[in-house]
Amino acid sequence: MVVRVIPLLLVAGLLCASPARADRVDDLSRALSSDPSWRVRLQAVVVLGKLGDAHAQPALLHALGDSNETVRGLAAQVLGDLGDATAVVALERACRDPNPFVREKATAALGRLHPSSVAEAPIGGALHVEVGGIGSKARNTPPELIAYLRNLMERELMRSPGLTMSGKPISGFLIDSAITTMSRKTTDSFVEISCEVSFTVGKLPSKAMVMMTSGGATVQAPRMGLRPAQEIAFQKDALEGAVKGAHENLMAFLRTQQPVQTAGRAVRR
Repeated sequence: MVVRVIPLLLVAGLLCASPARADRVDDLSRALSSDPSWRVRLQAVVVLGKLGDAHAQPALLHALGDSNETVRGLAAQVLGDLGDATAVVALERACRDPNPFVREKATAALGRLHPSSVAEAPIGGALHVEVGGIGSKARNTPPELIAYLRNLMERELMRSPGLTMSGKPISGFLIDSAITTMSRKTTDSFVEISCEVSFTVGKLPSKAMVMMTSGGATVQAPRMGLRPAQEIAFQKDALEGAVKGAHENLMAFLRTQQPVQTAGRAVRR
């Protein structure tokens, strides 16, 4: 039996600790440059982006060559937010990345740093989305799973073409999510863990609800030899499958909201 353990608490621990800001940036930069888990590296990019410290730039530049496209794309986005023009050359290379998500984020970042170096963006641009409230309606949900739900949502949204989580525009969509069920069923041979999540979509700036959707997934683990401490990994697997299902339904809706070009102006479908 192979149990996948996802060490997301590393970065959370760095945030909760109380060393000097520079030490936190150094620790996060090391995690971004060398941690074997792409999830930890992704979280490091997210936190470095929130800190907004220019000392993180070398690690972020290195992350443009990360093996994971989500890490590369978000690193490009944060480099654009930092506003240091010395990142222009690296971002120009990232604009030729084989992954469309990375190219989109690098092009947008380059446009913020050096507007004349990129073509004018299409009217209307990418559709802005934000992750709102995250919670659970299931009993005794570990806080780790609720935090993981936010991580999964941010990952799926950031890697979706045509969407952006950058900036604070007055229009766009706010997405709240909750774990609605997390159940366990035991058979003679397996333990089945089932999860369902719900997404509630609100229109910015009013936050009026415009759409709800859900997704579910079930994973099986061999009953023999399964220790209680290992179940959290299978709960995470079920949660990840549920989020992907809900995300597919969400994207079907958001595609109908994308601006289209007509007679030189953007309109909504």
